[in-house]
Amino acid sequence: MIDKKAKIDWLKSIYYQSIIPIEIFNPEGVLVDCNKACLDFFGIDSVNDVAGFNLFDDPNLTSQQKEKIRKGVKVRFEIKFNFDLVHKLKLYKTNKYGISYLDCSVTSVTRGNNEIQGYLLYLSDITKKIEAEQALKERESQLEQLNDAKDKFFSIIAHDLRSPFNTILGFSDLLSNNAKTYDTER
Repeated sequence: MIDKKAKIDWLKSIYYQSIIPIEIFNPEGVLVDCNKACLDFFGIDSVNDVAGFNLFDDPNLTSQQKEKIRKGVKVRFEIKFNFDLVHKLKLYKTNKYGISYLDCSVTSVTRGNNEIQGYLLYLSDITKKIEAEQALKERESQLEQLNDAKDKFFSIIAHDLRSPFNTILGFSDLLSNNAKTYDTER
């Protein structure tokens, strides 16, 4: 059996070495700590660079998401994270720019009396997945346009060929039905 200190050290090493970005917030929503994967994702050198960051001040979260988190409801949502907005509002120093898409899971940490002791936020970068879905939708739209153009083209061709074929069919029918009345050379 592992003693308490060894168990705590083991859990800390799992937290810090995880490839999943994890953030820990206090009950007021102030960032307490984050692991290396989180620092790397957000383009931050040190957790000290984001000291005092409040989860409930994050402009990338909706008011409904913030309210659910405050109530201790486990939530999972996808967000469009705007690094340019982080720079504009000077929320923290980051070396990243542009848009990233995140799959976020937030759970409250409680004790026996269900009083919220803090929050854990787990992140997953789904930018490539979202960009692939958008590219697929664009290609689908292009394919529909090409299919419509093809149908229109065939409709025009069919219309343009109808008159000459009707003439040929008419003469063929006339010859077929009246062949005996004409001399062979004619």
